[in-house]
Amino acid sequence: KYQSTVEFFYKNKDYSFDIKLPSEGIVQNALGVLLSLAEMEYDLETLLPKMENFQSLDRVMQLKQLETKDSRRVDILDDSHNAAIPSMINAIRTFKEKKKFYKGNGILVLGQVQDLGEQSEQLHQKLLPEILDSGFDYIFGHGDYMKKIIKQIPAKKVGGWFDNARD
Repeated sequence: KYQSTVEFFYKNKDYSFDIKLPSEGIVQNALGVLLSLAEMEYDLETLLPKMENFQSLDRVMQLKQLETKDSRRVDILDDSHNAAIPSMINAIRTFKEKKKFYKGNGILVLGQVQDLGEQSEQLHQKLLPEILDSGFDYIFGHGDYMKKIIKQIPAKKVGGWFDNARD
């Protein structure tokens, strides 16, 4: 639930490393860095154990664990630093993949991506199939383009709407 083992084959040798709360995007980035370092003749065997303690930037695929007033534990996957449609798709897919480890309701809270210009509506529309396939129970949203997406979701699954990020 909180960690995965990544296995790969490089120059006729098998390697593996553990990484906390991985997503497909984080694994791809990690492999890209590791293989680049290997090509620069850094020793993979000394680098791989360090991956277990890897932490990205604050609010990039960050696991936050909270306890509610009634003593329930809640895990939040915070990817709010990333403001790009591919990053949101990565986070939604990770939510789907990790949901099987939890009981209770799976809740998506999604804000619109700013500064996409004339392609904003078209790019946000790419999120809809990912959202619908994620296995979520409720969704909350923010922003005009996200509102257009959420209006296409069954009303019983819409938990709420925020007109501004401060709400």
